[in-house]
Amino acid sequence: MQQEEPQAPPTEGQIVPPEEQILPTGGGTMPPPEAEVEEAASEAEEAAPEPKQTAPDPVGAAAGQAQSLARENPMPIALAAAFVAGVVVGRIFSR
Repeated sequence: MQQEEPQAPPTEGQIVPPEEQILPTGGGTMPPPEAEVEEAASEAEEAAPEPKQTAPDPVGAAAGQAQSLARENPMPIALAAAFVAGVVVGRIFSR
């Protein structure tokens, strides 16, 4: 019987045939992937900080205020919309 000489580990980028690949072996057993996912999810939940209460949205508040103004005074809004529509139509036809 011949003893095989130990080979140097492959360098980066070197292709090693499957029959010569050295696979890691360990004494323990690997947990199933589902257990790892559940464990990671529970750790993430524990580490996540509590959400803070957010300040009121200024854009939403302004939109609500504009809506109430339009309901109370529809005539100025209609005149402004007619003016903008006239300018747009005038630009289109002037070309």
